[in-house]
Amino acid sequence: MWTEALVRLKRRKLGYPAARFDELDIEGRIDDPRKRPASVKLKVLQALKVVAAGLAAGGKGFAEVETFASTFGTGTRKALDLYVPIRDTTLRELFVALDPQQLRQLNIRACKLARRRKQLALDSPLRVLAMDGKYTTTWLHDDPGAAVQYGQWDSSTGRAKVGTITCCDISTPARPCLDACPVPPHTNEMGAYVGALDDVLAAYGPGYFDMVTYDAGACSLANATATRKRGPHYAFCLRDNQPELCREAQRVLGNRPAGAAADTSVRFEGSHVVTRSVSLYDLPDGWLDWTHARTLVRIHCVREEKGGEARVTREDRYYVTSLPQASLTAAQWNELVRRRWSVENNNHNVWDRILEEDKRPWI
Repeated sequence: MWTEALVRLKRRKLGYPAARFDELDIEGRIDDPRKRPASVKLKVLQALKVVAAGLAAGGKGFAEVETFASTFGTGTRKALDLYVPIRDTTLRELFVALDPQQLRQLNIRACKLARRRKQLALDSPLRVLAMDGKYTTTWLHDDPGAAVQYGQWDSSTGRAKVGTITCCDISTPARPCLDACPVPPHTNEMGAYVGALDDVLAAYGPGYFDMVTYDAGACSLANATATRKRGPHYAFCLRDNQPELCREAQRVLGNRPAGAAADTSVRFEGSHVVTRSVSLYDLPDGWLDWTHARTLVRIHCVREEKGGEARVTREDRYYVTSLPQASLTAAQWNELVRRRWSVENNNHNVWDRILEEDKRPWI
């Protein structure tokens, strides 16, 4: 059970749903799937408020939301317009029936309203969208005859997995999740990339982002070309799925000594001292048929434990981008690649480590 001090700390998380949810027009945008929505006591708006509060407070399921809600006093319930008992079974039955597409649009609306309030101000020279795939395993799977299917059946594990592409704005301190685009079960991240990019550009405007980043899961000439046709520059990580590009990047940048790096940064990350060195290479026109590629980037990362028995790990990562090298300073290139991980650290990490979604799925 939560101590009283911890409960008071968690109640501070109620500010956003109490202050901002009414302006989202939830009742006009989210359909109530229950048979008699007019007769139910817990409205969709109230349910979304209390679940959002539970998520912000670190709850790991509807049962913990019920426990959290039981601590609310009169003032808290008034702020949330919540005067009915909260039951985890009631929440689950409602949320499994809500339309995911409507929830996506609600998240987009919240982000756009934050942008209008100047809460997503730039702290980098470019507005950069970081995208990355995430799969969640579940024992439940779609009916083969369902009109809309989200999960992919994995016969090797006997479980289903639901894939999404997370879209994170890494050029603002908040690092908000702008959207989570479903990966259709008949394809993967590579095949779903363009559709996800189109969704985000349609929601936030075709000229809003200067660059899109992705790991090797979406790195292909077709995806790079599609990105440039839509306006933004791209920065893709190079891995074994692009062997020719990877070999060429290693040939021109792999042997550069640390002292020849264009920029070096040192950061303390937990129990490690992390040194990142960036090396850059201007690409010739028409490089390996990537006519829009302009720069190769190599990040040499040295991770050393602080104190005790010093263990050192070294790693090289390579990126191809359509942005000319002169567009950013060496330090800005180094920071850009480091920030790309925000989609993992600031978005996926919350679900995987703090909320332990893989061990305890919410639904």
